[in-house]
Amino acid sequence: MEIMKPNLEIVMQYEAVVEPAHAPNESINIVPVSSGTIKGMGEFDGQINGSLIAPAGEWLQISTSGIMKPDVRLSYQIENDTVLYFQYSGRIIPNEKMAARTEAGETLKGKDIYFVINPLIMTNSTDHAWINESVFIGVMNEVKFMTENEKGFVRYDVFRVVPH
Repeated sequence: MEIMKPNLEIVMQYEAVVEPAHAPNESINIVPVSSGTIKGMGEFDGQINGSLIAPAGEWLQISTSGIMKPDVRLSYQIENDTVLYFQYSGRIIPNEKMAARTEAGETLKGKDIYFVINPLIMTNSTDHAWINESVFIGVMNEVKFMTENEKGFVRYDVFRVVPH
């Protein structure tokens, strides 16, 4: 039997700026997302450019083992009044270095922790209709957790899964 290994094609990079979270209990943080940008990458460089539009937010579920599951909804307005709507979950698996670096206010890179998302992206654009027909995976490029003096952000690289 042949194994069909998919290819990944870089499509976009987006950033979301986060505000202080509210925590109704120890297992969930509700994180407002206040601003952000999106840009096309690779073959799509220059074809996708825009800014985050409200409302946007994350409901971050935290298990007793410390594994985090993001539950995010956000939209970006790109050219010609086109909207890209994102809905995603994923997994963030913290490690020993993460806590110390986060407390020190450092920016973490994708190689530092396991931080993967699976965005469902939808659009009203006929020019970008292929987005509605595609499956995507995202990996964290950089993340900086919010401190008392500074907003936090997360930046993702998003890839389209190409079957063959």
